[in-house]
Amino acid sequence: MGLTLEQQQRLERVGLNRLFGGQEALWTEIAESAYQYTKSIADRAQWTVRQDDVAPALIQALKVSVPLGTYLGQEKLTQKYWVEWFAHLILDRLWDHLTRERGREDGEQ
Repeated sequence: MGLTLEQQQRLERVGLNRLFGGQEALWTEIAESAYQYTKSIADRAQWTVRQDDVAPALIQALKVSVPLGTYLGQEKLTQKYWVEWFAHLILDRLWDHLTRERGREDGEQ
């Protein structure tokens, strides 16, 4: 599925892009964990990991994220899609970092 332009614009309108930028290290750590979890499963099956493969693990982690939950509550953003869209925003912004870092660990140059 990935992040669509409409979703990106709506995330920007409600300030979730600023939440990402303000705590990028936290979101990077969570995304790296979700990526590594997904990659460990995909490697055993000899599959290539894609953003949509990582998204479910990242969404689950974000559902219990205190900063995200607090922000959504303060802004009265109660729809469940905000967490999913925010996950796709994170993956969109960090995908090159996630795949580059993992490639080096796997011995690629």
